[in-house]
Amino acid sequence: MKKIILLLNFLLFLGAVDFSVAQTHVLYGTCLSGGNYNWGTIFQANLDGSNLHPAYAFRNPEGAAPWGRIAQAPNGKIYGVTYLGGCMDSCTLYEYDPIADTCIDVYDFYCTNPISEPSQSGLTILPDGNIYGLEQNGIIYKFNPNTHVYTLLYQQLSGAVFNGGLIKTSNGRLYGISSYGGGPNSQGYIFSFDLSLNTYSPVYNFDGIHGAGSSHEYLIQATNGKLYGTTQNGGANNKGVIFSYDLSTNTYTDLYDFDVALGSVPEGSLIQATNGKLYGMTAAGGNNNYGVIFSYDISTSQYAVPYYFDGPNGSFPQVSLTQASNGKLFGTTNGGGTYNQGVAFSYDIATGTYTVLASFSTYSGANPQGDIYEAVLPVTEGISSVNSSSASIYVDAASQHLIIQNLQLNSSAQLIVYDAVGKNIFQSDINNQKSEFDLSSYPKGIYFVQLCNDGQRITKKIILSK
Repeated sequence: MKKIILLLNFLLFLGAVDFSVAQTHVLYGTCLSGGNYNWGTIFQANLDGSNLHPAYAFRNPEGAAPWGRIAQAPNGKIYGVTYLGGCMDSCTLYEYDPIADTCIDVYDFYCTNPISEPSQSGLTILPDGNIYGLEQNGIIYKFNPNTHVYTLLYQQLSGAVFNGGLIKTSNGRLYGISSYGGGPNSQGYIFSFDLSLNTYSPVYNFDGIHGAGSSHEYLIQATNGKLYGTTQNGGANNKGVIFSYDLSTNTYTDLYDFDVALGSVPEGSLIQATNGKLYGMTAAGGNNNYGVIFSYDISTSQYAVPYYFDGPNGSFPQVSLTQASNGKLFGTTNGGGTYNQGVAFSYDIATGTYTVLASFSTYSGANPQGDIYEAVLPVTEGISSVNSSSASIYVDAASQHLIIQNLQLNSSAQLIVYDAVGKNIFQSDINNQKSEFDLSSYPKGIYFVQLCNDGQRITKKIILSK
């Protein structure tokens, strides 16, 4: 017989989510298409990659066809951009609440001046709590997740196209790359933006010979202080390069030239893993021309290919890898898998083990074009309730019913039960009389019971065990 053990501990009133109280780490990502409405999905998985499932299906008014990196703000909500949807199908910046399972359009790029389209690389959250992004015509913008205020920071008129993202480096400036056009060679360039002075400066113009153009590119700052990145074209074989840029000397160095045999045309960005090496993926090349996972050791200048995509286990990755807090790398491919609509996978750098976590399909979401992101879900939203001290919340072991008594509730009060990864699995109205809810059919594990009443909430952690 199953028992539900209630771990009592009501929470103090807080003005915002306090992640230090208790938290659950999960993985999120997006698919460009598929889902219930065929406008793309947000998918969710446990930190180890298990239980990957669609968490939200886009409907179009809030956005459609999500792409690029997503970002979790200090308010606990997740933000991203879409290629379609919203006002006049204008592309949106959306806000997804993983606890309430709601998604809204908070900014329309084509219905609001200045008119443009968001970069394919998505968003960056900075320590100031604001979201920063690029638009394809060269706009740098800031978005406040608490006030929903969009601020245009800079718009350059070089004629370049920007599909990449922004990073903030140790010198306090933002850096990014134009995808193509602009500069004396029209091959793209690296730029910096000083937030305090509002000044924009190209710092290196690609020349083709040592790299040209990029796709969904974010620069990274490695532990040695240098910036690292890739180009999609140019180099000795015109298949792209890995490069470094030294901020202290303003020196650009072509480190490695991609070729067909060992991977070519990287479309995503690099990451630096905890072992100090850089990791990335190419969209083509390798044994089957399906792309590869590659590593580059910045201390020894050694390039290696630990995994070749083969089609059934994924093909044509277009995004970047993510190293989760458990040390594993996670990523997606745009093609391959059981339905040839992409896969989600993990790669263990300690053991060299590649694991397909799920094959995407039209039903669940297909053709992912955004990085996997590790998010933190609060165990509670840190809100107490009127007269909560007199509340009686317990489980009758014999009937396996959750019993709730002695609460002053209004007519619209609700009970919501979330699983350990924040998915709403049960919801019901509740009133001032004795209420019983049968939870005996749910599998063992951690759950969170939340009572919502007049904007206030009680949340309790429960464990369902056999």
